[in-house]
Amino acid sequence: MRQLKVYGVNLNGHYRGIVAATSRTAAARAFGIKPYHMRDFGSETGNPEEVALALSRPGAVFQRAYGGIGAEWKEVVPAPAP
Repeated sequence: MRQLKVYGVNLNGHYRGIVAATSRTAAARAFGIKPYHMRDFGSETGNPEEVALALSRPGAVFQRAYGGIGAEWKEVVPAPAP
């Protein structure tokens, strides 16, 4: 199995989304966006908080509002069943 990476993306300019996935294409699929959107507006993240959260539930999509000091992450797409 390929190693998981944590990807983050700007979702509609209002939210930051994160997911642990094996590739940028798999991350785009999890977010429900086109791969070019992921290429242009997303990247692999090194933020320790984001990495820990996403790796705790691989495949689950989390989001929170931009600019919200202390805003909490919400799981918006559950992790796939094993």
